Amino acid sequence: MASEAEEFESAYGSVWAALHRSGGPADDLGQLERQILHHVADPTSPGAIADHLGLPRSTTTVVLQRLASRGLVDRSRSPTDERRVIVTRTPAGDRLVADDGFLDREVLGEVLATMSPTARKGLIDGLRRLAREAERQRREVR
Repeated sequence: MASEAEEFESAYGSVWAALHRSGGPADDLGQLERQILHHVADPTSPGAIADHLGLPRSTTTVVLQRLASRGLVDRSRSPTDERRVIVTRTPAGDRLVADDGFLDREVLGEVLATMSPTARKGLIDGLRRLAREAERQRREVR
């Protein structure tokens, strides 16, 4: 008998396969470049991104340099600590992320429209709670 975690993983995989979008504006970026760009939501450090994504800091730094050369992020020194680099998304990076949903929003909207308002709210609330709890667990493990 499958555990609830295994059942969730199977359902998640099915949803991902059914709704995953290809052909987006960031298709010329590598998967790692996309992932890092999406995680530069607020001014942050390369080390914080690396830690969050479980990547080597050297890899994160190289990818951020490539994103900066394309005008998608800015890298600057911290005004309070010259040793520290601060990374922010540029307006071009913000536009690319906004247009780069991983899911086909049109199909998702059509599917959600088939559900009752109560079912939609329950689904979205449940996913938000799952995300909060997973992030809390991740922080506690570190």
